[in-house]
Amino acid sequence: EMWFGATGAITRFYPKKITDIQVQAIPQITEIQVNDVKVDRGLSCEITGNTNITEIKKLTFRHRQNTLSFRLHALEYSAPRQNKIRYQMKALDEHVIEVANGSLVRYPNMPAGDYHLLVYAANSDGVFNPVPHDLNIIMIPPFYKTWGFIVLMGILGGSILGYIIYLRFSKVM
Repeated sequence: EMWFGATGAITRFYPKKITDIQVQAIPQITEIQVNDVKVDRGLSCEITGNTNITEIKKLTFRHRQNTLSFRLHALEYSAPRQNKIRYQMKALDEHVIEVANGSLVRYPNMPAGDYHLLVYAANSDGVFNPVPHDLNIIMIPPFYKTWGFIVLMGILGGSILGYIIYLRFSKVM
């Protein structure tokens, strides 16, 4: 117990009663860049239709929009510069990566596929929020890499080969 005197007052302080801040930081994505160009408008959540970047849960991009960048923040205001972020892009990152609050993370030349960007936030005392911000990202492959196109080309190739064989044997008879 510590006592401090001041003009007209006395203050008691108990150092053993100091505890970590239990307010959990809220993980947020506050900026999205597509091919290194900041996107302010035009993005909308495919699940809810929401256009607020912080509320978007699912986005789909064409194969030419394959470089994505995200600004990640941990919202908790006791000492914001000391907040931390952990993130992982499922199917691209092998493990969780820790960065400073407000960092810009970039994923160049993302292949076609289904991804989940998981963002975890910690307050200034290092207490992590166990509930991540989950952004589902779908990268659409170019048409010539889709199953439909490959099957169509197989049928076309087989048809041409069959026609050549037909012409060959029809001239023999």
